[in-house]
Amino acid sequence: MEQWYLACHKTGKHHSFKVQLLLARLGVEVFIPQVCIRQPRLDRPGHFRAVLEPLFPGYLFICFDPEVLHTSKISACPGMSHLVRFGGVIRPLHEAVVDEVMKLVLTVNADSGQLQHRALSRERRANETEQLTASQCQQIERFIDEKDGRVRCALFYALAESIKN
Repeated sequence: MEQWYLACHKTGKHHSFKVQLLLARLGVEVFIPQVCIRQPRLDRPGHFRAVLEPLFPGYLFICFDPEVLHTSKISACPGMSHLVRFGGVIRPLHEAVVDEVMKLVLTVNADSGQLQHRALSRERRANETEQLTASQCQQIERFIDEKDGRVRCALFYALAESIKN
C-alpha cells in the first residue's frame, strides 16, 4: 500500500530537482512544499521581491509502496541522502499530516499566482480514518510564520514524531 515517507536530499537546490526527476521515473510521487516569501530588495529600499522557498529545506515527501519498490532503490538515487527514521525505523507519515501540509501550501500560495501542487486525492481523504486535533493543525499552520527553514524542519520533525501511525 502506498504511503507517504519523509526523505532528505543532499544540500543544494539542484539535488532536489534531480531526486524529484529520478523518483518520478521510478513511479514515486514526490511533494516538495514551497512557500512564497517576500524578501526585501537590497537595490530598492522599501520594495520586496517574491521568492519561492522550500517550506522544509533539504526534505521532500515521497509516496510509494515499500513492498513494490524497496527503500534501497530510493536511497540509491543520485542526490538522495536518506529516508528519515523515527525511533530508528523508517515509518510512514500520518496521512492527515501530509494532507494538512498540502492544504497549507495551497492556501498560502493561492494569492501569489504561483504554480500550485495538485489537489488532494479524494480517495485518500475518503479512506482517512484519523483526523488531526485542532492543536496539531494549528502547529502546522505556524510553520508558515517561522522565517528560518531549519526551525520549520525541526518543528515538523517533532510533530511527525509525536503523532502515532
